[in-house]
Amino acid sequence: MMGFPLDMFNNPITHVPDDLTKNPNLTVKIAEILGPDLVERLKDHYGDIDEQEMGRRLPMSAFRKRFTFDQLCKIRYGTIFTMDRTVEEAFEDEPEYALMRKIQNSMWRWGSGSGVWNEVVDAYDAIRSFNIPVDDFEVRLDFTTYHNERGYSRESRTYLDGVFGFLVHYKGEHVMTLGFSIMDARRVLIQQIQLVKRKGNRFLFRLPANRVEFFLQCFAKSFPNHTLCMADGGDIANVSLSSYKRGLENVLSSIASYPSASNQEEKEYLEASITHLTADAPRLAALYADTGSYTKAGEFSVNGVRHYLLAA
Repeated sequence: MMGFPLDMFNNPITHVPDDLTKNPNLTVKIAEILGPDLVERLKDHYGDIDEQEMGRRLPMSAFRKRFTFDQLCKIRYGTIFTMDRTVEEAFEDEPEYALMRKIQNSMWRWGSGSGVWNEVVDAYDAIRSFNIPVDDFEVRLDFTTYHNERGYSRESRTYLDGVFGFLVHYKGEHVMTLGFSIMDARRVLIQQIQLVKRKGNRFLFRLPANRVEFFLQCFAKSFPNHTLCMADGGDIANVSLSSYKRGLENVLSSIASYPSASNQEEKEYLEASITHLTADAPRLAALYADTGSYTKAGEFSVNGVRHYLLAA
């Protein structure tokens, strides 16, 4: 199955007192963990640096040996500087660390800031607890590459309308994608409820008729501390259409200069995508608007997409 199994994110992270939620690193006794001998060696090498600077200088091998996952994540969250390159590579490449980085990045890309540590803890716990309570369904996680707020995902190359995607599998087959992003102030933006195939989705008989409402209920159960926010389906379609049209313009320019079979194939793919999405936009708008028992309790716009705060 595609994506990361949720049970691989099994290292707990913990809240800190509210007065330290912007600087959780201050709860980690770095010098005490390192011990006096290693502290002296670091000072001999780097000069009379303070405890926080010591943490920034340590390689990943030292963190793996002496610190917990929780402690390292708190130290990295609390520093305004880049840490040792081996640490940064771990937060780029290793799924557990990458998830922590993507939560912070999502808050930045889909809001006005990166939230506070205790919000990161709640988002991390919510994501890894997500579940579809129906037999034969399993959920895996994927997320966008680099710092992208939307785009193709890292593992499955699924297009996501947000930073994250729950890849819904039925009897081992990826059948649906639930795209979402994390925003500061404990808001989860639900931006994509999409079938993988346009036809032959016989598994849908296992789900309630209003699948949007059903998946909102799944999010509400796993994100009890968050406000659910539903994206406007028409806006989501328009963002994708704009992306396809820009791509088509680039391909047409390339064909004019360097015609090739691959360029022609991409042109045909983009033209077909634009035609399909243009026709499908009204259906998407209606689908995302039918939130069942969840009612609109406010509205805001971010990254060209309106989102509606929902109340049960």
